[in-house]
Amino acid sequence: MAQVLTTAQPTEGDHGLDTTGLCLLSLDGGGVRGLATLYVLRGIMDRLNHERENRGLPYVKPCDVFYLIGGTSTGGLIAIMLGRLEMDVDECISTYSNLIAEVFSEKKHWLPFNLLVTVQSRFDSKKLKVAVEKVIRDRGLDPSEQLDNGQERGCKVFVCATSKDLYHIKRLRSYKLPGKKDDPVTVIQAALATSAATTFFDPVLIGTCEYADGALGANNPVDEVEAEAADLWCPEDANLQSLVKCFLSVGTGNPGEKPVGDRVDQLASTLTRITTETEKTAIKFLGRWRRAYELKRYFRFNVQQGLQDVGLEEYKKQPVIQRASEMHLDHYEQVSKVKECVGNLAGKQNPASPELQVSLFTALLLHEADGFIREECYGRGQLNIERLSRQLVPMEQCYINLGIIHQLGERPINPPGPQTSEFSLQRRLKVEGPIEGHRIELPALFDPRRTRSGDLKSPRRIFIRGRAGVGKSTLCKKIAHGFLNDMLWRTLFDRILWIPLRNLRARESRDRYDLTELFRDEFFSQHPKRDSLAEVLRNTCDKAGGGNSLFVLDGLDEIWQDLAPDSDLSRFVHYLLNCPNIIVTSRPSAVLPIHVDSFDLELETIGFRPEQVREYVRKVEPTRAEEIQSFLNAHPLIQSLVRIPIQLDALCYAWDDILEDIPDTMSDLYRIIENGLWRKDLGRLRKKVEGRLVNEKQRLYKTQVRTLIGDERRFVESIAFTGLYNDVIVFDNRFRDLVAEHFDPPPGMLDDFLLKISYLRASDTRRGEQNQTYHFLHLTFQEYFAARYFVRKWTENGTMLCLKMSKRRPRMMDARSFLREYKYSARYNIMWRFVTGLLRAECNDQGDHIVGFFNALQEEPVDLLGPTHERLVTHCLNEISLSETTPAIVSLRNALEQHLSKWLVFQCTRPRSWLPFQGPITLASEMEFPLRSLLSSLREEGDEFRRTLLLSMPPERGVAPPVVKAITSWISVDISGHLANTLVNYFMRTLRSTFLEAKCVTYLTHTLVV
Repeated sequence: MAQVLTTAQPTEGDHGLDTTGLCLLSLDGGGVRGLATLYVLRGIMDRLNHERENRGLPYVKPCDVFYLIGGTSTGGLIAIMLGRLEMDVDECISTYSNLIAEVFSEKKHWLPFNLLVTVQSRFDSKKLKVAVEKVIRDRGLDPSEQLDNGQERGCKVFVCATSKDLYHIKRLRSYKLPGKKDDPVTVIQAALATSAATTFFDPVLIGTCEYADGALGANNPVDEVEAEAADLWCPEDANLQSLVKCFLSVGTGNPGEKPVGDRVDQLASTLTRITTETEKTAIKFLGRWRRAYELKRYFRFNVQQGLQDVGLEEYKKQPVIQRASEMHLDHYEQVSKVKECVGNLAGKQNPASPELQVSLFTALLLHEADGFIREECYGRGQLNIERLSRQLVPMEQCYINLGIIHQLGERPINPPGPQTSEFSLQRRLKVEGPIEGHRIELPALFDPRRTRSGDLKSPRRIFIRGRAGVGKSTLCKKIAHGFLNDMLWRTLFDRILWIPLRNLRARESRDRYDLTELFRDEFFSQHPKRDSLAEVLRNTCDKAGGGNSLFVLDGLDEIWQDLAPDSDLSRFVHYLLNCPNIIVTSRPSAVLPIHVDSFDLELETIGFRPEQVREYVRKVEPTRAEEIQSFLNAHPLIQSLVRIPIQLDALCYAWDDILEDIPDTMSDLYRIIENGLWRKDLGRLRKKVEGRLVNEKQRLYKTQVRTLIGDERRFVESIAFTGLYNDVIVFDNRFRDLVAEHFDPPPGMLDDFLLKISYLRASDTRRGEQNQTYHFLHLTFQEYFAARYFVRKWTENGTMLCLKMSKRRPRMMDARSFLREYKYSARYNIMWRFVTGLLRAECNDQGDHIVGFFNALQEEPVDLLGPTHERLVTHCLNEISLSETTPAIVSLRNALEQHLSKWLVFQCTRPRSWLPFQGPITLASEMEFPLRSLLSSLREEGDEFRRTLLLSMPPERGVAPPVVKAITSWISVDISGHLANTLVNYFMRTLRSTFLEAKCVTYLTHTLVV
């Protein structure tokens, strides 16, 4: 999440902005045509109040809706009436009509210039003053009333006047602006100054400064309104657009005039040059506010037809102005704009409410905080998913599959049928997933669910477990992306706060842990108002219900071991975990601390479904999709592996190498991927061949690549093995220092090297090298490199360095002793697979090393009573290709398969009372049990044995053609009733998945009919 300061833009559906965001009103100048402004505004306000009435809300005036009204010339006069004198639009129309009739009914001079050819006023300024004084008195105010009388109002008003001598636009305000010192000005003076149009009225003297009509410099005052609002609400960064709910600009139907001199020759040229100023200003402003316009937050209404012949002083043409204005709003091009504008304003709270005024600054500050998080933490590419090739993957191609473990107090859900052991690779990688009915789509995460008592309740506290590489980080990005771009859960939450918990480690030197510190460091470290934004966000989250904030606490497993019972960190993590609205992600190893509130929903992330694998390959590798899918169809084990997203990406990236050396086993696949990724890294590691830097596209022999990266690979092996030995998958600086102390790191800066290795991922690049943590692309890559370390020591007859983080001195062991001690440890069961495959593939010794390895597996201690040993042998045997021709290895394989077949027969015929074997038939239930061993077992006699074996097989294994053929051979007239029923159920289960022989179909039909 980058912390670069830019201008945040408003986004659609922003709830805080929709209720408390700024509403601004800008009014053009235009003499009598100011009535057009009022008729347009009346049309909008009438529709708004009609909508509010339908919602049961009270009637509002413009001063109840707009926080700031700014006007020029007669637009300034109207601004004072609507905002400072708090008239409604009908009152303002009536008052303004009487005022212009009084002022423009009689001309003081018929010509705009005198005998000296200097400009003179054609109307009596005294009449204007008297008319304005009457307006003020009619509102119950004294004529000497100050524009800013010190009273705080919900609606602020300013008018534009132009300093005649300095050609400087002056804003006359009804309020105090921090940092600005304004001369005292009365309401009358402000009204006369902004209305003192050259050739119409005399300039107005305020203090020692002479002012003319504000239209001289800003006939369309949108720029002035924008600048004034920025000075009021965001003076530090002028980031106004992110705070504005509605900016309404209303014109007078014809451009204003802006003479800058007193002589007629100057006047004529100036009038010609300025006739289009009003609309040019509008066009330029729209260019800057394009995003707000597209989001229906900026509106401009200006009558286009019917007022061209209405002069600034022709008050008798009021009916023409009214008719043209109303026709403008009813025009088909304007109807939708009016509706959108009214819809925007309809959700606005009353700014005159004292309670709302007190919280306005807080609300705007909170919106600024939300905007900054949205744009700088979740925008600018922060939610991109990058492939190994460094290409970006569109978010819609990032599939997230979630399965329900338990919900709303229910017991954990276990799928029915044969249970696979945790030694099963598919089970370990969580690619099997729950049954279909227990899957949940991401948009439905917070949908109401029925509790055990029958009530409907929306989950607000969700715990999601998932193994490394299965997509937890992608899930967090998908959650943020869905909330911001797809409007997910916008009715439930105002913001999403994604907190990688690993970052709390970087704050270990802090005196305290609290939300303010967390928000400042995590989100606002690069913002000039970091302290204020962090505090306002903290105060919001402390409110009842969490202030509609959804916390996404990512990676509990990366910090839970550090939670000492009485530490500040532990107390703070407890506080976060007890927030009312949270999603917590973790690897399965994490244990929830005590005194944490229960979760409403517990889920697990699972791998891609087969159809998603196909779709991903088709989109990412369109030209090679068919051959990749054909390869996967022919290799079921690898097909399971690539249901883990990072594994699938690695396979696609290394596909060219795979075509050169088709892998038969998981180890073969990882060896090919390893070579491809090292070749990719050669350039970043600045490796040279014949004195020239290697580039990624340069084709090198595998032996060349291995030679070039020898030191780097050995150090990666050391990290992987030491991590596995300590059950550590996230490598912090303390871990790296320990490994570097006992193993030889490659030359140069250690972190610089680690950041260039494709197998490793930096947890958070913003934390700096000293606080950086790393992890392998997937746990299986760590297990693969740990296996490489073991194989190196096995073939060298070397000593293994076993470092414990909790001990100062390492434990020294030979490889055979290590195997004897840890061969049944679940932590290493995948590593032993890779050890078998690497020994077979890389040791040119006629099979001596691999035979020696299996012989060592048979050494004491051996699990003679349970199936653990046979499972280990089964999984290691899968790493020996069926195409293997080395005599010693072929002989070994045949002997092991015969042993496993006998063991399976023994399991299926054991006495039921033999306690060590109570439970499921784990060998037959695993897809990786050797097919030849299974077929050999299927030839055994005995109905009860066959029934037990049939019930234990998974459906996927049972539809293999050789298995179907072997089972079909059991059909005879004298089979038992129990076996007959089991056969019927079996055939029904496989009917959709495979071709059944005629004998099988006949038997099934006959049995069902009978």
